[in-house]
Amino acid sequence: MKSQKKHFYVVIGIGIAFLIIALICGVVGYLRNMTELYLVAVLGGLVGFILLIVGLSKLFNSKKIAKNMENPNSLSSKTYGKGAPYTHFICYLDKKGQRAQNIAVNTLGVLGAVFGAGGVFVTGQNSYDVFVSDKELVLNSQVENPTYDDKKFKIVPSTNMKDMQFERVKGHERVIISFKTSNKTLCLDVVAQNDEQTNVVKETFNKMLGENKE
Repeated sequence: MKSQKKHFYVVIGIGIAFLIIALICGVVGYLRNMTELYLVAVLGGLVGFILLIVGLSKLFNSKKIAKNMENPNSLSSKTYGKGAPYTHFICYLDKKGQRAQNIAVNTLGVLGAVFGAGGVFVTGQNSYDVFVSDKELVLNSQVENPTYDDKKFKIVPSTNMKDMQFERVKGHERVIISFKTSNKTLCLDVVAQNDEQTNVVKETFNKMLGENKE
């Protein structure tokens, strides 16, 4: 985290440097009537502004992450901070889109349909972190939840699961989870590049069924 903060400070510093250069070019261009310096000033100012905003945003997010991680009871601490026995994978939610009418589309909105929460069905190829234990799986998108806010994590208890199927797709192991209280199916395309990783995915996810398997 400290090394990341240093990187963000560097980005902010570069952004400020570009803004200063842009200002100097603008002033010199005005005093000497050098229109070519106006273009340099505009481009430099634009680059500097973007770098400054990105750096400040990342720095602000890193402070929020640190605060969330400090709480040992938070999901961010239990998952990313390894405060609980989860196995971490990278996945996509049905990367190939809607596989069938009872298969969830590739967004977290499906969890709203399955468990009664709100959600919007949209498309996209963002990856998700999935943390799996015997009792549950936890999903989080670092794009949608860059500060690891607990409210934006999605928890799927194993007690809600009815059955699980696996399909091999290119570079992924597709995990298809059906539920006891819904006809919807959660489809996760978990990154698995070889047979060893595929076996780990199957063994880890199968543990969630346990005595719940019918």
